[in-house]
Amino acid sequence: MDLEYAYLIIFIAAILIIRVRRQNKGSKASTARIFRYPAIYIVLSLLLLAYTPSILLLLLTIIAIIIGYVIGNALGSKSNVFSSGGKILYKRSNEIFAIWITAFVIRIILEFIVPTATSGLPTASTSGIFSGSYIWYSLADLLLAFSSGLLLGEALHLYKKYKGVKDAAKQRKEISQ
Repeated sequence: MDLEYAYLIIFIAAILIIRVRRQNKGSKASTARIFRYPAIYIVLSLLLLAYTPSILLLLLTIIAIIIGYVIGNALGSKSNVFSSGGKILYKRSNEIFAIWITAFVIRIILEFIVPTATSGLPTASTSGIFSGSYIWYSLADLLLAFSSGLLLGEALHLYKKYKGVKDAAKQRKEISQ
């Protein structure tokens, strides 16, 4: 086994362990934390479009984000905000977490196993944007765009729940004083 692949496996395993642990334990809730990942992924999805020589891929990316948002909005009700040890924590829904982490791992793996041009960007053959190795990058990027929409839709649910828990904690604190 090449040393490069060993590093890849260790890197992916570390990310998975950290993210699964955080998913099970919960993350500290704040407006910035709730919207950080959706914002990062939407910006990354849109930045990838700057390197996209295809209007079709641009449209598919926007559609993937919108569809992801609609589904994320529906699945967002499975997310949870709770108070533990005086802190407000949140957990994303397991379905959205699984889709996001799968898309993330697929994209990382593609960087190591699918050939790219010398510039580091995926290559596209002359016959079209969805041919050659570029199709795998395009599909992975569309899946990441979809997951960014999922995260955004879920984040809106999390934010509403967070505000409710935060307001309830504030009211309890005022009553006890």
